[in-house]
Amino acid sequence: MKTIFTLLVICCIATSSLSQNGINYKAVVKDGDGNIVANDLIAVRFTINEGAPEGTTVYQEDHSPSTDENGLVIINIGEGNPSINLFEDIDWAANPHFLNVQINTGDGLTDMGTTQFKSVPYALSAPDTSKWEDNENGIYRLNGNVGIGTSNPIRKFDVYNEDEDVTALFQNFYAGNQAKYGIYNSLTPAGTSTKYGFYNTVGATNSTSSAFGIYNTLSTTGATGNMYGIYSLVSGNGTGSHYALYGYATGAGNYGVYAYNNSPDGYAAYFNGNVRATQRLVVGTGVPLDGLTIASKDLFLRNTNYTTIRGRYSGSGTGGEIELYMGNKPSPTNSESGFRTLQLQASETSSTGSQINLYKADGSLGISLDGDFLGLGRVITQEIEVTGGDLAEFFKVNPGNAHNNQLRPGVLLSIDESNPGDMIITTEAYDRKIAGIISGANGVKPGLLMGGSLAEEEERAIVQANQFPIALAGKVYVYANTENGTIKAGDMLTSSSIPGYAMKVTDYERAQGAIIGKAMTSLESGSGFVLVLVTLK
Repeated sequence: MKTIFTLLVICCIATSSLSQNGINYKAVVKDGDGNIVANDLIAVRFTINEGAPEGTTVYQEDHSPSTDENGLVIINIGEGNPSINLFEDIDWAANPHFLNVQINTGDGLTDMGTTQFKSVPYALSAPDTSKWEDNENGIYRLNGNVGIGTSNPIRKFDVYNEDEDVTALFQNFYAGNQAKYGIYNSLTPAGTSTKYGFYNTVGATNSTSSAFGIYNTLSTTGATGNMYGIYSLVSGNGTGSHYALYGYATGAGNYGVYAYNNSPDGYAAYFNGNVRATQRLVVGTGVPLDGLTIASKDLFLRNTNYTTIRGRYSGSGTGGEIELYMGNKPSPTNSESGFRTLQLQASETSSTGSQINLYKADGSLGISLDGDFLGLGRVITQEIEVTGGDLAEFFKVNPGNAHNNQLRPGVLLSIDESNPGDMIITTEAYDRKIAGIISGANGVKPGLLMGGSLAEEEERAIVQANQFPIALAGKVYVYANTENGTIKAGDMLTSSSIPGYAMKVTDYERAQGAIIGKAMTSLESGSGFVLVLVTLK
């Protein structure tokens, strides 16, 4: 037969004593006949409901006490095995709360009824109590705020200090394998205003010493795992801006984020991933300019193959310098390791121009391009390879009796007697004033050009009015005709009676001083281009 138990609560809930972490509950257990259940193991379940006896369950826990010889059990509510929520999370001030008690001695839980809490649990919240204080320790409480060092706390936890070395000290000496935190902060923002998980300000208007909003030290001696002085994480894919660390500074001389390192093998800041600067990135102490500014420091660029670029703020003179290295990379302590292959100097000395040096694998100079050698540009090298067709120099060409449209690449020219130093289109056969050919015909461009530069147009070589590059040596195409017969490779060429056209030489005595060069291609009949090796005779 099922035994019926009754509980005689010695001290009703209204007068139960408040323990440090819960509510002291005392009761005498009797069976259905009124007999005391002495020295017996029982199970007790406490359920706390909010708002009404059958309201929302905000907490539930189980106990397994034993009655004494008088049937008495003493249980501290809040120290059992919780199955629903945590006792310290109960908001006693929100609504009335009710206690339901169930007991089990082996036949299952029996509901012993539900009773409303009166005054005792509400000492845990005391929503309407007046200010209480402990003057000896400087601890104050006012309107739900707790203050240490201040009698008027304006936040839930307000600590004020003037002369102590440390205002707040948090220590965690845990040496196990679980994740532990000296300080753990969590923020779940909602709404549109700015939210801060940790917000700090430092006011040091009249201070001459250092002031730190956050000061953290980390000793890694003997540590083999990762250690972080400050660790911040942003995750998720929201649409706004999200910052693991946000630093903001206004005014000259202020820093949003300041990092310091005093070891050549350490890093003041280490970024693994993408780094973006929207306006200025400065290395050194110079005046920052838009973009990257490196002041009084060298710039080292390395890849995994140790090919290195070093930018120096000062070379031999007052300008900047860039050096490219191969082999072992230069380092702050050994900047000349490996071998230098290319050097670009903005200024050799304080009063000269730029220079480019190309070095061979043994470190010796291969080619030097000096932009201001004795006031002139200069190229120094042991060998020059030119891939173009001829050596040409710019001359002024006067059309004479010819039309301007006859002045084009491939036209044969002679010296203009009426204008010393100028050229003119040839107009007679065996002209002993013959001098050169306008370069650039039939796609063969000058290999070496003096006195100017070519225009962009494919078939036009004019830089300014009547200025043309004249082939003086090398191979170049010339307009020719068969006035003196078929032209074969190896024939000497001279001027013909057609203005600007060449023909083969048949009268060698007359041709002395009138030969432009030797034909390298043939022309069977009529007129056309002939490739000629320019050799004035």
